[in-house]
Amino acid sequence: MEKQKIEKHDRELLGKVRKIIEKKMVLKKTGLPKAIVFASVFIFLIIVSFFSIIKETNQKQSAATDEQIIYQNESEKQNINLAQSVKEVESSTRNIDSEIKADIVETLPLREPDNISQDSSGAKNVLSNSFRRDGFKEAKTSGKTESSLFRISGISVCSGIENKNPKGKKKIFYLKKDKYIFIWMEVRPEFFPTTLSHIYYLNGAKYVTVPLGIKYKRMRTWSRITLNSYAKAGLWRVDVVTQDNRILKSVDFEVKNNQE
Repeated sequence: MEKQKIEKHDRELLGKVRKIIEKKMVLKKTGLPKAIVFASVFIFLIIVSFFSIIKETNQKQSAATDEQIIYQNESEKQNINLAQSVKEVESSTRNIDSEIKADIVETLPLREPDNISQDSSGAKNVLSNSFRRDGFKEAKTSGKTESSLFRISGISVCSGIENKNPKGKKKIFYLKKDKYIFIWMEVRPEFFPTTLSHIYYLNGAKYVTVPLGIKYKRMRTWSRITLNSYAKAGLWRVDVVTQDNRILKSVDFEVKNNQE
């Protein structure tokens, strides 16, 4: 068996040698120079290398383009998420502000017809700067110029409003009995639209400022606080103030914890 394998191997080797000799003979017959053969091989290698470089460059460019598209998509997603977060924050802020404002004060301006009778029993202007017995310091009213521009023909502290008129006028309120306190007034401005403000003070400290839009030449308007906390017990004062911080009227009242 081994002898046969050796003989077979020898025959194959001889066959390869014959083929090589035959190729050499063909080359000699054709007379092709060796330089042409080497040049052809060299050109072939250059062409192969060139196409390999082009293919590799295209692959890199394609990969870079894919990465850029992915990055742009991620950036767009982040921008969308950021915009949604900003909207949620703005919406939450608006909701919180509206809840706080509604809980403290309501402003309800209403138009009046031209045939309103003047309320001669309206609150008097405060003329002194002395201290009252209840501990409040009375404020000075504005001069003649301000009086000619705004006329507060009526102002009341009350527990309700009925047909645009004050209901339940009083100066003492109780947390467990009363739910709201209204500061009602009738205004007759010389020019409009304009703004007056109700400035609330609790125990001498400023509590809140409520702007009231005055849009007509005869108008009834009011603001309101809700008695929903024991912290609101004490002595209150409300000043009616113009845009240039001049006081037109002042009223006061008291809130007690329990009815005596």
